[in-house]
Amino acid sequence: MKALPSIINNNTKGVGPNISRGRDTCPPIAYETCIFKCYDAKFCKMRASVRKNRTNNSRAWKDDPIAFENTLRKYLTRRKPNTWRWQVGGDVGSQEYWEMMKRIARDFPAIRFLVFSKWFDLLRGRVPGNLAVILSIWGKGVGGRHMTKADVPYRVRKRFPMAFTGDCTAWEGFDDAVRCNGQCDACGMCWDLKKTGKNVRFELH
Repeated sequence: MKALPSIINNNTKGVGPNISRGRDTCPPIAYETCIFKCYDAKFCKMRASVRKNRTNNSRAWKDDPIAFENTLRKYLTRRKPNTWRWQVGGDVGSQEYWEMMKRIARDFPAIRFLVFSKWFDLLRGRVPGNLAVILSIWGKGVGGRHMTKADVPYRVRKRFPMAFTGDCTAWEGFDDAVRCNGQCDACGMCWDLKKTGKNVRFELH
């Protein structure tokens, strides 16, 4: 039997409805940097339900991308959430998935979508205004190697705001980056981060 995607309606941080997949969707650079302190990997070890969710959703996309997309569309049509988060766990993973994300954003203009990503070379083409893309930058002092500007194509880092974790003092925009307060439901800044002209700064979590 084919797997169907499992959507999480909310979580303790107030992220709201979201979809995640497994670490098999993460880019090679993740295995050199954030994988050693990954919060989602930690939760997958702690909670069998989280691990099952990620594994199921990775399988659902591989089994039938059309059914995967249709399931999300039905959910968004029925629930009409104000916001939606892509990949709390995992990452974009493929050009096909990225195109689906943009397609859904175009077809649901009243919903604000958000993704944090290290798949820098996939983030191409016209991005709908209601799809917020934030580059995930891993700095010094938080495990693994720290990322440098050489890891992120110039066109990409000039196009999208960044989320810094760890010591990223070598990066332009780190010193005046807004510190995350950890409460998405009370803040919601990241969905509109590009409009502020700022970046965001996370503590290791």
